[in-house]
This record gives sequence, structure tokens and C-alpha cells, in this order.
Amino acid sequence: MWARRLASTRRLAAGLAGVGGGGLLLSNASQAQEARPPTEEKPRRLPIGGISHEIRTPLRRVTSVDPPLHGFYAKEMSVRGLPLRAHACVSDGAMCVAADRLSRMLRQLPDEVLSRLSRRGASFHIIGLCQGTSDLPEHAHMKGVDGGYTGEKGVTLDMRARGMGGVHSSCGEENLLDLDADPRYGGSDILVHEFAHCVMDVGLPHAVRQAVVDTYERAVGREGRWKRADGSCAYAGSCAEEYFAELTMWYFGSHGEFVDRVAAHPTPGPGGLAQYDPDGFALLAAIYGGTHPGLKAADAPHTRLVPAREGTVSTDEEEGKVPIEFDNQGCRGCAWKLFWITPKGEQVQYGEIEPGKCFEQVTFPGHTWLLKTAPGNPAAEKEELRYTAAKEPCVAVIGEDGT
Repeated sequence: MWARRLASTRRLAAGLAGVGGGGLLLSNASQAQEARPPTEEKPRRLPIGGISHEIRTPLRRVTSVDPPLHGFYAKEMSVRGLPLRAHACVSDGAMCVAADRLSRMLRQLPDEVLSRLSRRGASFHIIGLCQGTSDLPEHAHMKGVDGGYTGEKGVTLDMRARGMGGVHSSCGEENLLDLDADPRYGGSDILVHEFAHCVMDVGLPHAVRQAVVDTYERAVGREGRWKRADGSCAYAGSCAEEYFAELTMWYFGSHGEFVDRVAAHPTPGPGGLAQYDPDGFALLAAIYGGTHPGLKAADAPHTRLVPAREGTVSTDEEEGKVPIEFDNQGCRGCAWKLFWITPKGEQVQYGEIEPGKCFEQVTFPGHTWLLKTAPGNPAAEKEELRYTAAKEPCVAVIGEDGT
């Protein structure tokens, strides 16, 4: 037995001898192992399917708001700091679609624009399938009011609109869930249209807003775009604000009101816009692409308004639009309802200025605006304030004037 074991050991040693021609005899098995060519390391086995292990930033999620904000908004998401809100009846799917569309619009805008939107309290709200526009708290005062905001007799806000622009812009849930099947606005992205109003009126600096006005006047007034053979205009040709909102729909892949309804012209999408209105397309590309040189400009100093006397009403002036910024940053415990005072002294509510926020309203010089706070609010010494717009951009510091 010992003789066989010794012979076996000798054969093993002989087999290990000689590396590269047999010039070196290794003394033991471990040395032989070291002398062998290194084997390739087996690749690390990855999970089959899924990339959850690659995600470094938390994904956006729908969160519950309890108690509901303003007794209504029970769901919320955040898109680059912008609140997206809805009633509990709105589906999470619609919330996620809205968040994605808002993100595409905001993605390349510089921090200066986002900061201006945040400071002025911008948000986006979804109108549920079973709701009307006037169910949203900011428009509740218009429920059943003949004429709504436009004064069109026989037509209420809910009959006329499934979405609104402004600092609290909105759209219907149906347009998010199935844009093409929307019974009122099939094929048109209403979120993009309405939030474009917010971007222009609330987020863009004055110089960029003026660039929109100049491009609109050149395209429609001098070059005749967005006009039909019978002299009528598509919606984009009605004013600079609608020009920007309608073209934004084309830029982000859908369409607004066609110039030629039968031929569906301009062709939906950015290509159709670039072909039909190259100047408008170039401007939107510079704005939403974040490359327009005016986007990072600081706001020019505004004329400080002094509260007007009681009983002041608006003039009949309707030329030369100017912005009024209502600055409520100095009063974090006081909200104000905003009313336009017509030349006849009638009060038309336009919105609400939240505590600690600003609100910008585009108006005409000489037009008067009334602010009301809740009676007995301990954070405010005055329950009403009136301001008349100047001929240049102006600011009403209600946080100081009302406290």
C-alpha cells in the first residue's frame, strides 16, 4: 500500500514539473496552482429583469392630503417644485400623466423661471370626470353664473370650459386619460395649452413676454399666418397669449385650432408648426429649450402702488396691457380674494392670493382691483384694499398695506 502511494506521489510531481518547456520543477501543488494562467472572473449575476437597483432618485408618487387642502384637494404630486393637485375622485393614472406632461414643459426652463412660478404660487389642478370647472375651489364663485368670466350670455363657466389658464391652471381628467377620445377637445392637449398661459403670464420675465407679442404681431399682422381666406382667424391668431398657448400644443406634439379644418393644417406636431410658422417655432424652441437670452433676466423694478380710495372703479381703457404683482409675502396668516372692479362698479372675482405668496395679474392701465380678506382676520388690520394699475409694471405690497 505504501509503495503504491509513493508511486502515485511521484507521478503527480512529474506531471507538475516543467512549465514553459519543463525548466522549473514546482515543489508543491500550491505553487503549481499559482503558475497556471489566471482564470477569468465569472461575471456578477444580475437580477433577471427590472432596473429597480439602478434607480438613484425617488420616483414621483401620488400622495394623500389629509385633511384635503381647501376642503377639496386630497391628492398631490410635485413636479420640479410645482404642486399638482386633484380631488380624491381623480385617478392616480391621470395624475401621473399630468406630471409627465408638466415635467416635459418645465425640464429645460432655467431656475429663474421656476423660482418666479413658485414665488407667485403657481399650481396645476385636474378637473375630475364627474366634476365641472366650477367645482375647483378657485372657481367655485362662478358656479351657475350666467356669462361666467367672459360675459357670454346664456353660457356658464362649466358649459364653456374644461380647463383654465392662470396661476392655478387646470384641465379635465378625460383629456389626460385619452386625449383622442376627449368629446370636447379631441386631439388637443389642454394641459399644455392652459399651463402655457401660466408659464407666459406668471413665469416669463417681461422681455420674453414682449418677444412673444412681437412674434405674434409679425406672424399674424404682417405675414398673415393663422388667418383664413374668409378673413377669420384660427384661435392662435386672436391675441398674443393664445398664440403662445396654441403654438405650445403644436410644439409638444398635438395641435390647436386648425387654419384649415378640413385638411387639418398646419399638420399636428412640431414639424407642422416649423413648416407653417418658422418664427413662432424658433421662439418656442428657444423658450422651452432654455436658450432664450432673456430667460435669466431679473425682474425690472416695479412701480409701487398706493392703495386707492374707496369707491374707485376701472376706466374704459383697454390698450397697453401691464402686469400688477400683488405681493403678500409679508403676511403669512392672511389670504386675499381678488376682484376686478368694472367701470360700472361691479365686482368680478378672479382668484385668491395665498398667505406668503405673490400673484400677478395682467390688466390695463387705469383698471382697479379690489382685495378682500376674511372679516375679523387677526393677521390683517384692513379687510379691503383697492389698487389702480399704472402705465408700467407695478406692484401692490399688500403684506404691508393691509397689516
